[in-house]
Amino acid sequence: MNTPNKIEDFRDAICQADPELTEADAKILADNPGPIRELLFSQFKGKMWASTLIVYFYILLFTVGAIYCGIQFFSAETVKDWIMYSVGFAGSIGIISVTKLWYWMLANRNAITREVKRLELQVARLTEKIEGK
Repeated sequence: MNTPNKIEDFRDAICQADPELTEADAKILADNPGPIRELLFSQFKGKMWASTLIVYFYILLFTVGAIYCGIQFFSAETVKDWIMYSVGFAGSIGIISVTKLWYWMLANRNAITREVKRLELQVARLTEKIEGK
């Protein structure tokens, strides 16, 4: 038997190995995190909800700053102003990128943690079934 290299393959292998899965087990294995909206707003349910709120605020703040710098860049008349607004625009975009990377790493960590918990539960239930025989 080849080793599964994807989570879906692993789920399928578990389901095939134990055809007597209960409905609750099948629901746990098939449970998807849902639409992207649920994934985005699930970050506000944990201990770091305040940090996530601050990150959203900074993303909004620097987006407004980048738009302002972009508009002012095209209405500027001196080279000094062009440099100032272009650096402001690039810096704002850089900060937005870093905060979004942090946010997506947090979302990825939560998704992996959720998947590991599902697998632990499934292994515990399979262990109980094996010991019960």
